[in-house]
Amino acid sequence: MRCFIKINLSIVLALIFLWVLCINAHAQKVRDGRVLIEVSSMSDAYFMLPVGSEGLLLFGMSDQVKEGQQMFEFSKFDTGFNKEWHVKTPLNRRMEYQLQYYDEAHKKLYILLSQRRGFVLSGDYAIIKINIKTGNTQTLEGAFETYALIKDFKALNGVAYLGGHFYPSRRELFLRQALTLAGLYIPAIFGSLHYDLAPLLIFADFNKNKITHFDAENEGNARITGLSIAHQKNKTYALLSDKPDRHTAHFKVLGFDAANQKVSAFELKAKEIDLTSGRVIHTDKNEKIIIGTYTSRPKRHRESSYTFDSSLSSPSTGLYYAKVANGQQKFLQTYPFHAFDNFYKFLSDKPHIRFRTESSRSVARRGVGIQYNLLVHDLIVKDNNYIMIAEVYYPEYEQRCYYRYNPYRGYTERTCYDVFVGFRFTHAVVAAFDQQGKLEWDDSFSMWDILTTNLTTQIKYFLEEDEILFLYGHGSEIRTRVLKDKSFIDEGSSLEIDLSAGHGEDSRTISSGIEYWYDNYFIAYGLHRLRSETSGRQGRRVFSFLKIRYE
Repeated sequence: MRCFIKINLSIVLALIFLWVLCINAHAQKVRDGRVLIEVSSMSDAYFMLPVGSEGLLLFGMSDQVKEGQQMFEFSKFDTGFNKEWHVKTPLNRRMEYQLQYYDEAHKKLYILLSQRRGFVLSGDYAIIKINIKTGNTQTLEGAFETYALIKDFKALNGVAYLGGHFYPSRRELFLRQALTLAGLYIPAIFGSLHYDLAPLLIFADFNKNKITHFDAENEGNARITGLSIAHQKNKTYALLSDKPDRHTAHFKVLGFDAANQKVSAFELKAKEIDLTSGRVIHTDKNEKIIIGTYTSRPKRHRESSYTFDSSLSSPSTGLYYAKVANGQQKFLQTYPFHAFDNFYKFLSDKPHIRFRTESSRSVARRGVGIQYNLLVHDLIVKDNNYIMIAEVYYPEYEQRCYYRYNPYRGYTERTCYDVFVGFRFTHAVVAAFDQQGKLEWDDSFSMWDILTTNLTTQIKYFLEEDEILFLYGHGSEIRTRVLKDKSFIDEGSSLEIDLSAGHGEDSRTISSGIEYWYDNYFIAYGLHRLRSETSGRQGRRVFSFLKIRYE
């Protein structure tokens, strides 16, 4: 068994380098074994991406603004933290970083930037492709005609794929709001902001230097709920959910070749359930395995239209496993959450039993169990099993209030409203299925208090011969769990990491995380805001890194 840092397990911290990075200064200053490179003082949106044995990449908005444009800059470092190149790309200053995807096979990084309104995207957007080896960049720009929510972002062979859904036009939303306020529209009957969704599937083809929108030919309320890349087949798959009316739902898997042409389409027949996500993987027998989440549709279920809040997440009541051969579905197995032995293990014993019992009773009574939002990783093939890792989360809101004097009533009134603050992660679930879709084993572990505005996976994993190491960053800690022989063998370990820059300055951590790097190396990182203890000057930002060898 391998070891990682000694806390509860036998852990070896074999090699530690503490580096503080700063993008504006081209010269590297070495102090007490530390490398200092300062980042922009205008934005907290700086990011780090490990790119295997190629090194690591720092990128984000710079301080330079000219004629409404701001520079988005990249700095590449090798595994010894020596700077190899530095490039800049001009972008609309109103754009914000949204998502990234690294095509490791071709050493290309794809970044999505867009204007944002709350949790939805609106207006102009840009996709940047950067060559990790040379630093050459390409940018394709477009515009969302209406509000958009991106659920998945993938890339293959120079083509970036965006999957999600569109909301109605701004004009339609404005008219509904205006009519509701004027009393001409009855929310109790029609719903003031209820509407149907339209599928979003965008191809950003850097080989042809153009962006195209795929017409999914949906019949009703529809969305793209997941994208999968089949590298060995050079194909991309999109899972389409289409609901023509309140009683009918269709689920299709669309396949696209390297030329972005639809080459296959097959329907997943799911009785009385909605498929809310799905990952596709090819087997050696040229079959397709689809594993994802679903929610129950009782016999008398009537599909309701969406609101912004309800479209933000895709609550599920279980997992499904489907097999397709020659375009025909062989079977589709479903597993409600209460059927898992350890889904509720992150709770203490009594709540664990109570939640399983309540979910089981809810299914028996209403046909629907307790619902959760799951973020599903790409599937792992190990020991003739398909292992699925999913992270459970929920959208979190906080109430904000303000006071305003009402001259007509003669007193001050209090008005409160809810504001979306991010996605809160609660626990992670690991489940293994055999070739015939039978659930072999499952386990879970708690990951409370992770709050992020970008809905991306928080857990990183490292495969060994007989175990899987799970890691995730929590504030200034690295937390680990080890899975062996179908269950987690410890209660979790944590390592407190001091990523502050020191040198007489207070440090406040803005963001932190941990990533698998290359071979048996991991890298922990943090973005910090510094304040001088003597002058009290604020605003300095630095990156700090911790390189760890796992043995």
